[in-house]
Amino acid sequence: MQFNQVRWRLAIAGILGAEASLIAMAFGWVAIYSYFVNPGQQFAVYDRFAQATVPYIGLLLSVPVFFFTCRWIGLRAPSSAGGTALAVFGLYCLIDIPLTLTSSSPIVTPWFMAIDLSLKLLTCLGGAMSARKPA
Repeated sequence: MQFNQVRWRLAIAGILGAEASLIAMAFGWVAIYSYFVNPGQQFAVYDRFAQATVPYIGLLLSVPVFFFTCRWIGLRAPSSAGGTALAVFGLYCLIDIPLTLTSSSPIVTPWFMAIDLSLKLLTCLGGAMSARKPA
């Protein structure tokens, strides 16, 4: 893979779409909890719930989001699917690692981050590989 073979527009569109959908799903998760499961509480209750559960929800929901994002990229640009999927993962790291380092969440430990980043890397590559046509 060469640096000039990466489809940067697709990579940027992919990471922006993936991040936007993960953020929307996290807000939706907390909204479902606050309106249907435990309504009428103070804001602090929902804030603690969000801090305790959103990292796990983000970890679980990022698998299909990143898989289908990189599959979409692979279907649009099959010749550079692997490199562009790696670029999506690299852009994710550029966004997420600084945010995680400044986070005060006790859930997000180095082990959690190692699992999260490994899973996203494998998911990105899996999505790009799934778009290949059989030989």
